[in-house]
Amino acid sequence: NPLRWRCAPEVGEPRGNATESPTSDAEQPPTATDQSDDQIAVRRTLRVHRPSTAQKLLQWSVWGPLILQTLILMCEVWPPRQSLYTCPSATTVPAWILWLRENSHPDDALICLPFPTGYTVRDYEDTTLWMYWGTLHHRPLVNGYSGFFPKHFVDLKENLARFHRTEGDQAGQPQLMLYPGDSFGLKDVNLCQARFAVVKRSFATRDDVWQHPITKFRWSWVTGDEEHQLDVYEILPPDPE
Repeated sequence: NPLRWRCAPEVGEPRGNATESPTSDAEQPPTATDQSDDQIAVRRTLRVHRPSTAQKLLQWSVWGPLILQTLILMCEVWPPRQSLYTCPSATTVPAWILWLRENSHPDDALICLPFPTGYTVRDYEDTTLWMYWGTLHHRPLVNGYSGFFPKHFVDLKENLARFHRTEGDQAGQPQLMLYPGDSFGLKDVNLCQARFAVVKRSFATRDDVWQHPITKFRWSWVTGDEEHQLDVYEILPPDPE
């Protein structure tokens, strides 16, 4: 019975032939011959699209100078190394700030000296440090910088920039004893409504303050900070006439 041969073939009997297999020709796996033919076709395609030596030289003649010019420009405009300022640690509060916290009112203003005399970033380096300390003592500051300076600040800054300078040192570092006895800058300091003057010792020592006629009877020493080499003076009101 042909149905029996197809459904249950005997042992040793063939299970079918190519015409009786349920798998179609399209589903047959490719043979080794077919794979070799495909590989040959791929190689021929790559050989056709592979650039010749003349084409490679033409490409390099176009892109080579552009790459070289780009590298040269990158070297010419290489950004300089940034000079960063090391911010003081806020874990240890300076002694002068602790004194202000305990002995002054939150509305008591401060003026910190020396005042900047120029307009460069380096000139305002000390100012930024005074502003940083302000985040710890929380007292108003006469010092500061901004995109806009009010006129009274500009006048104070210009007057404090007028002090005796040695020849060849027009920039100069301001010091109390270099200001004349009738200095408008120091007079402005006494009238700026600041209660305390925080003074670096490189600007003035206690002896300097006592010797200068404008500060002698107006600046009263209240505390000092040996670690940061500065002193705090209370700016006293003028004597009533």
